[in-house]
Parts: sequence; C-alpha cells; structure tokens
Amino acid sequence: NPAALETRRQEMNPFQSLSANNIDLGGQTNARNDLLVDGSPISMGQKASYTPNSDAIAEVNVSQNSVDAETGHSFGGSVQMTLKSGTNDLHGSAFYIGRNPSLNAQSDRTTLGSLSSRYNIWGGTVGHRIIKNKLFNFGSYEQWLWLQPQSILRTVPTALEQTGDFSKSLNADGSLRTI
Repeated sequence: NPAALETRRQEMNPFQSLSANNIDLGGQTNARNDLLVDGSPISMGQKASYTPNSDAIAEVNVSQNSVDAETGHSFGGSVQMTLKSGTNDLHGSAFYIGRNPSLNAQSDRTTLGSLSSRYNIWGGTVGHRIIKNKLFNFGSYEQWLWLQPQSILRTVPTALEQTGDFSKSLNADGSLRTI
C-alpha cells in the first residue's frame, strides 16, 4: 500500500508488541488502526497481544481509511492477516536468521574489530490432517535469542552500612561517598 508509513524508527523489530501498530495508513493513524488475525482483533493502541511469525501467515490485506463496518472499528485503517491451515498432506517450513560476529564484516576500520552481539531467530511451521478432508492441524513456533555483551556493576551493603553507619562508604573510584 503506497500510503502506508512505518512510524517507529527506533524499534526495528516489527514483531515486538510495542511496534506492531506503529503505522500510518493514509494519514495520521499511528496506533489507531485495527490489527486482525483471522478476524480477531489483536491490538489496543500501541500494543498487540499476538504477532504471528511470517511463515505462519497465508495472506495480508491492508485497507486504509474508508473501510466497511465489518472491519471499521477504529480511527485508522485495517491490517488483516489470515493464518495458514493444515492440509491432507504433511507440510511445513523451517527458518533461521542469524548474526554471528565471526561472519560479520569489520565494524570498526580503525581497531579492525567486529560487532560482538549475536542475534538469532529460528522457528518453523507444520500442518497436517487429523481426519482426511475434514479436520486439520497447523502450528508455528518462533524463538529469539539476542546476546549483547554489557557490563553491570552491582554493590552490596558493607557490615557498617547494614547497621546504618555510612561514614566509611566509598564511591566506585575509592573516594569517600558524600551522604
């Protein structure tokens, strides 16, 4: 849709519940759109309750502004997603998206260092029959693992501080803390 504009640039992950409804559909409709999965609403303002993985979606329909009464429960447009279903035959898919520092280009040309964060998304889908031509099953799975090195400094109270005496409490650099 040429009038659809993503509005949350700081959240580059479309599957997070805080960014799913951050789109303008034909105007200033950010967080005022209907997000529907198989006809059921999944959003309330900025948040979405469930965002299916992309392998589980069969069809997406984006409508802007003047939508009919069936989907027109909001100020903005409508994003309707239809999920895949099972069939008589066993069908499925698997996916992996990863970022590994050993496979990355150098991020800093001065130090010849590379990024040390790891970003892994994997999952899959499977659909099959339960009763031929009558009852089917479909499921999808997605998992994220994001590892980013960070330093955290925590302190515990000294014996004097536990008794309420802060006269010898020190800062991280070793100097006397001013209370």
